[in-house]
Amino acid sequence: MNKETPLEQQPISVLLHSRSVLEGEQCVATGVLSHLEGNLMNIELPEFEQFRLGEQVKVTMYSPAGMHHFITKIIARHQGTLFLVHPPHQQKKFNEKREYPRVEVRKHGFITAYGTTEGVVSVSSPIPIQIKDISIKGIGFTMSESTAERMMLDVGVVLQAELHLGQKLPCSLRIVRHREQEVDRFFGAAIEEMSAAAARSLHAFVLSKQVFTHIDSKSKQVRRG
Repeated sequence: MNKETPLEQQPISVLLHSRSVLEGEQCVATGVLSHLEGNLMNIELPEFEQFRLGEQVKVTMYSPAGMHHFITKIIARHQGTLFLVHPPHQQKKFNEKREYPRVEVRKHGFITAYGTTEGVVSVSSPIPIQIKDISIKGIGFTMSESTAERMMLDVGVVLQAELHLGQKLPCSLRIVRHREQEVDRFFGAAIEEMSAAAARSLHAFVLSKQVFTHIDSKSKQVRRG
């Protein structure tokens, strides 16, 4: 007789379409897990309006990989769907390299210092960047080609930056790739250092963008009929 595959050897996608029971402060209801992406999970259920935004709930999930229990909170509601945080400790139980979804944005920031072969250079006037996409671990941004050439930015260079995402988030970035474009240069960078408070703010920002993108996509599908 074949033994069941251990949980730590199964992909996290095994949870999709699992029957999920939510126990809140005023309501217990059963729904279906319909979407998983990074730290975001969606559960569809008719009683979605009986749960409050920010409410802490106990989730019991019945999946092909067994039964799972965890506590999380509701971060959004929309037309039969609750959006919840998928706890990182729950994700770590599965054999899958954790991905950090990137969300497209139109935000800006500034470079305040950067590394060279001769040491760290502090700029007299912050250098503007345009943020194109971001995750909790990385960022894509552009700057003018002339500025990039003057700074001699290349893979491995560390930047001190300030990201303006509704609030200022200081961090250090390490360039991992770059490419020339028609009017500017695009950089992909890993977020190397960030305070705990800034990391929490970034996490909340990315989650909110994921929720908005998912709702917008579903709304467009409904309109197309």
